Amino acid sequence: MKVAYFDCPSGASGDMILGALFDAGVDAAELEGGLASLAIERFRIETEKRTRGGIGATGVRVVVEEKARHRGFPEIAKAIGASSLPSNVKDRAIAVFRLLGEAEAAVHRIPLEKVHFHEVGAVDAIVDVAGAVLGLHLLGVEKVRASVPATGTGFVRAAHGLLPLPAPAVAEILKGRPLRFTAVEGELLTPTGAALLAGLTESFGPPPLLRIERIGYGAGTADRPEMPNLLRLFIGEEAENLAGETVLQIESDVDDVPAELIGHLYGRALAEGALDLVVLPALMKKNRPGHRISLLASPSDREKMARLLMEETGTLGVRILEVSRATLPREVVRRTTRFGAIRYKRSELPGGRVRLVPEFEDCAAVARARNLPFLEVWEAVRRDGEENE
Repeated sequence: MKVAYFDCPSGASGDMILGALFDAGVDAAELEGGLASLAIERFRIETEKRTRGGIGATGVRVVVEEKARHRGFPEIAKAIGASSLPSNVKDRAIAVFRLLGEAEAAVHRIPLEKVHFHEVGAVDAIVDVAGAVLGLHLLGVEKVRASVPATGTGFVRAAHGLLPLPAPAVAEILKGRPLRFTAVEGELLTPTGAALLAGLTESFGPPPLLRIERIGYGAGTADRPEMPNLLRLFIGEEAENLAGETVLQIESDVDDVPAELIGHLYGRALAEGALDLVVLPALMKKNRPGHRISLLASPSDREKMARLLMEETGTLGVRILEVSRATLPREVVRRTTRFGAIRYKRSELPGGRVRLVPEFEDCAAVARARNLPFLEVWEAVRRDGEENE
């Protein structure tokens, strides 16, 4: 599967995303021709080479050749829907604009149909959104992922006057997603950039396991002294047979928890949805022996699992890290053996090989019922399963 990963250490905007796509190999003339069927004012896309922090990148400017006007979401959706763009491009571009519209509606406390776009209703925003989605399509990208985007501090001037950063629409779009706050003065993450990242990706997190084929750099307009004003794009194939996902590693070091409580914590954490839990011996401050309790959890269980560790151990704080986990495709299957039906964990290894691992509980039940050594049962069941695969 071909994957695009947007690395956003200095935020993102529509023109930075478009610039990164051009830098990664999208033909500007082909993309502009694909957008020509949009029922909007005449425009042209200009690209230029820029250097940010010593790194070469592509900058983009959308030049509108006639007086542009503001539009609402229904009109923008109609213009995109009536174009000759591929249907999946139209659907995704409209979904991004819906995110923008719903964010503006929430900020101004009005229905979506009454939202009157200003900055994001201009021609350049329509070109940025539809162009970014079309560019990914032209590169054959099937899935999009992104890092946690950064946002600046201070204020930005908009149609409604000075707005605090991150802009209210950006904050609304990214509700429920992580956002990295920085001390950099100025707008790093624009509403269009935020909507593209949120609308095209499932989640923000570390990069997946990729065999990188292309790298592109999109340059922002400002040349900031604090950091290179760049958005980096990686495009490649996901590693064969390895499914990547973002999980949370939640951990704490404790030196005053009895063994019985740790055993209780282990059972409760797994029962409430922890993906895994490891307890390691540790030497702590003042040379005290203790334990490091490390728990893996889904991002949606962040608060529940952090609270569980605090409640059960009495720790005053936990560390929470986003980590990338690669897993092999797996399923639980049943196979007939000399001892009857037994469950196995069946996984597919790289190269098409299959591994069957007997379920411990099933083998233990057979060993108890027949008064046999567990290892004898497990080995026999493993051989039977492989022969019946």
